Amino acid sequence: MRLNLLAVGRLKAGPEVGLCEDYLTRSRRLGPLKGVRGPDLIEVEAGPNATKEWARLAEKLSTGSISLRFDETGQDWNSEMFAERLQHWLDAGTSEVNLIIGGADGFTAEARQAVPFSLRFGSMTWPHALARVMAAEQIYRALSILTNSPYHRSGSLR
Repeated sequence: MRLNLLAVGRLKAGPEVGLCEDYLTRSRRLGPLKGVRGPDLIEVEAGPNATKEWARLAEKLSTGSISLRFDETGQDWNSEMFAERLQHWLDAGTSEVNLIIGGADGFTAEARQAVPFSLRFGSMTWPHALARVMAAEQIYRALSILTNSPYHRSGSLR
């Protein structure tokens, strides 16, 4: 299964870039143990509005792939639930999963209809750069849970 992290905009130089890449690199080492390729970071140009950003994101989505949005209105999942969902998609033979982070103006109604399922990082609002780092970390954590890596120490799936 190919795993993609799609995001609007490009992070400027700073600690968030290093953290995000570190978690993605770690994930790429664990992923093959479970049949996961990636995660690949796919960035699309930001602006001038959410409609244009969604059009750019939608171009990157393959027919038949599973996609979910990170959105403040999404469901609250813990890390084990996210890992279980990844395992479900693997077991189902899903070829590609896309995790999508929108731009500063969020997602349009069209995007919400096209990708109805969403998750959130709690009730607080997070800066775009930190949301990207948190998504990358949760991918790594989920793969750690699925491979019984010691990174996630409180896992109920062990």
